[in-house]
Amino acid sequence: TWGLNALDYTKLGTIEKNGDMSNLGITGKILYNKYQKFFERYDGLRMDAAWQFVTPFVYKEENGNYEEVPMPEINDTILQIMGKAAKDTLGRKFDSFNPNNIMLELVGISADKSREMTKNKYPHLYTTAYAEYDESPAQFKKKGYNKNKFYCGVGNHDNDSLVNQARDTEKRKLHLEGILRDYKTNMSKFTYNAQEYKNQTEEEKAQEDFRNAKLSEIFTSSKQFFTLPDMFGMGQRINISGKASNENWRVRIPSNYEDFYFSQLSKGYGINLPKIYENAMYMKDIDEPYLVQKLQEAAEILR
Repeated sequence: TWGLNALDYTKLGTIEKNGDMSNLGITGKILYNKYQKFFERYDGLRMDAAWQFVTPFVYKEENGNYEEVPMPEINDTILQIMGKAAKDTLGRKFDSFNPNNIMLELVGISADKSREMTKNKYPHLYTTAYAEYDESPAQFKKKGYNKNKFYCGVGNHDNDSLVNQARDTEKRKLHLEGILRDYKTNMSKFTYNAQEYKNQTEEEKAQEDFRNAKLSEIFTSSKQFFTLPDMFGMGQRINISGKASNENWRVRIPSNYEDFYFSQLSKGYGINLPKIYENAMYMKDIDEPYLVQKLQEAAEILR
């Protein structure tokens, strides 16, 4: 729907378990070459919309309308091509190659098969923006994920900002229900004693508490990520997925980012790391009173 050319997966071909590529089609060869270039240049690989590498689909345009064109399921063929390219490029280094360096984004539709095929093999990337569908750190652990095999963020470049999520009272209610269920915590833990906090309206406090709760939630997991707009507590959205718009990808961090960051913290926006760590300790039921006290003191100073 962006009007970009797509690979024809019917021309993927096959690769043998022994690495024989003689039956690869033109699409398979293109992918092999792309992976080779990646492993020559980088020590890590992130596969966007990774379910497309297992159950792909493309669109065709007819009279201004886009219709989905199903492609044959390709199972692990592309993952095998990726592995072959890594082995051919890295040579002896391949034996010590860390599969944790390959991250699969599996937050989209039609992802079930690719999730099960790659679970606990390659790290998966998820966002708690979909927490109402049980996409949260505690739920991933319940689903049998190894703690080092998933990354969690409150959102990525395709999601709305955390600031705007907090303004959505219905979304806030759904997400907080999940947090209270998963961590048996109390929302009073997310508040501050700082006068700047107390001077706010009840709605402003509720939004700030929610932002802190959502950021704390991802720090209950071993691996987390966040966007720069969420770090700085900005309301702008980076991108609307699947939409060709002049507003996409226009968000910029101010050049005086350090002053801006502290200014945002004083208004209750952005990531106040001591507060987030303190909250995450409560949520994980870690009893370290001295450390909690030090975190509280630092968090209040920053706020």
